Amino acid sequence: MTKFTIHSDVPLPRPRSKWGDVPWRDLNIGQSISVDETDSEQIRRGMNAMHSAMVRDKKKGSKMEFKVLQTDDGFGIWRTR
Repeated sequence: MTKFTIHSDVPLPRPRSKWGDVPWRDLNIGQSISVDETDSEQIRRGMNAMHSAMVRDKKKGSKMEFKVLQTDDGFGIWRTR
């Protein structure tokens, strides 16, 4: 028989996403973040992950607006509003 143990006050583990640490919510209007990445698959995944996070924020009522665009060195995130 399998044993189970109930625990209290155990913090949730951090998300495994490597893009979860990008401080895009801290940007002021006109500021940007550049994400240096050379692997085209990682660029695509990173851009998709950031765009999805921003759409989720917008659906929750955020007034902030961003652009995520590919650059020569990877991709960038710009706060536009």
